[in-house]
Amino acid sequence: LVADMTSTPKRFAKYVNGAKHREDVTGDGANIDGRFSLPAEIYLFNDGDDNEQSTAYISSLQFRPVALSDQEVAALGGPAATGVPEPQTTSPTIKGHWSFDGNLNAGLGGNAVAYIDPSLSSQYSFGTSGQGAFADIPGINGRPVQFLSIPRNENGTDFKKTGIRIKPGLAASGGGRNANSWTMVADVLWGEGHGFGTILRTHDLNQDNDGDLFWRASDGSYGKGCCSSYDGNTEASRHERGKWARVVLVADMTSTPKRFAKYVNGAKHREDVTGDGANIDGRFSLPAEIFMFNDGDDNEQSSAYVNAIQFREGALSDEEVAALGGPSADGPPLTGSAAAACLPLAAAPSVQLFSSAVVEGPYTAAGNAVVNAASKTITIPTSGQTRFYRVQSGGRTTIKSINVQGASVTLVYE
Repeated sequence: LVADMTSTPKRFAKYVNGAKHREDVTGDGANIDGRFSLPAEIYLFNDGDDNEQSTAYISSLQFRPVALSDQEVAALGGPAATGVPEPQTTSPTIKGHWSFDGNLNAGLGGNAVAYIDPSLSSQYSFGTSGQGAFADIPGINGRPVQFLSIPRNENGTDFKKTGIRIKPGLAASGGGRNANSWTMVADVLWGEGHGFGTILRTHDLNQDNDGDLFWRASDGSYGKGCCSSYDGNTEASRHERGKWARVVLVADMTSTPKRFAKYVNGAKHREDVTGDGANIDGRFSLPAEIFMFNDGDDNEQSSAYVNAIQFREGALSDEEVAALGGPSADGPPLTGSAAAACLPLAAAPSVQLFSSAVVEGPYTAAGNAVVNAASKTITIPTSGQTRFYRVQSGGRTTIKSINVQGASVTLVYE
C-alpha cells in the first residue's frame, strides 16, 4: 500500500506481488490526516463493528516513510520465506561511525570517541545549530544539526591536548601494521581561529608533533606540504569557513600508483601523493588510534563543529564518493550505496541544490536555497542573473513542478 496525501493528485495505490491494482482515492481517504494517514499507533487485522475478518498468517511487516513508485514496488516482487526485503543494510565496509548527538558513543564499531585530555572536557560542547550559544551556526538543507563543538585552545600549551582520540576500527592491510587502504567521511564546519585547521594526526601521538592533514582557509583546500598538495582546488571542491561540508578522504597505499584523494561535497580536489604519505604504514596510514582536530606543535587550528565521522575499509571510487554528495543533518549514510532505489527506513533522501553561472559548471552548493524535507520543496531566491541548477539526493528524486512567485522560484520534488 502506497499513500501520499501531499502530492497532486493525491495518491493511494494498491499492489499484489508487484502488480498494480489502482491508485485513485476519494472522500476522506484523500484528506491530510484522513482515513489513509497513519497516527502514532494503528490497528491491523481488526474490524470493530461487524467482524468482516478472516484469520491471517503474517510472515513480515514493514513501513517506509516515503511513497514508492510503481517501478520500486515492482522490484519488490512477490512473497519470500525471508520476509519483506530490508530497504538497505549497513555496509559491511563501515567499521566506525559516530553521530555527535549529545554524546561520544559510537553508532557503529563499538569504540567511543574520547577527548585527548579528559581534564579539558569542560571546554567542549554538544550543541544544535540555530539554538542558544550556537544561534549563528547554520543548519543543513533547512534542518537543525547536532554536533560536537571543538575549540581552538589559546590557553598556554593546552592546544597540544585539545582534540579527540578516535579508533577507526580498521584492520591492518597492505602487509603493514596499520590500515593502508581506507576511506573517511565527515560532515564538518570550520569556525574561527587560525588560517588552518588540523583534521588528522596519525603518528607519534606521544610527541609534540605537527598535524598530518590540514584544512587551509584561504582556498578551502585540504593538504600537507610534504605529501599532499593544497594547490589546484576548484570552486566545487572548496570548503569555506563557516559552511558545512562533507569531507571525504580516500587512501590506498596498496595500489599502483599509490592513492590519496580528497573530496568536498562529492567534488574531487586531487589524489596525487608524495613523500612519506605514499609509504606503507606512512603518514596516511591509520594505526589503531589517531587524533583528530589537534595540532601538536604550533596550534595551526581553528574551532570545528563535527556532525558525524565515519571510517570505511577500502578505498571508495570517484563515483562512489560523488554518490555520497554533500552534508546531511543525519550525517553520512550507513548503507553501501547512496544511490540505491530502496530507501533507508525512517529517513527520506537528503536533497541538495547546486548552481553554476554556466551550464557546463563547475557547480557549487546553492547556499541561499532552502530545502524543506517535510513539504518536499526547494525555494530559490531570484538573483536577476541567469543560473543553472542541479539537484542531488541520496535516492531517486523527480521534480514535479516549478512555480514562480514574487522574488523566488519553488521546486516541488518527490
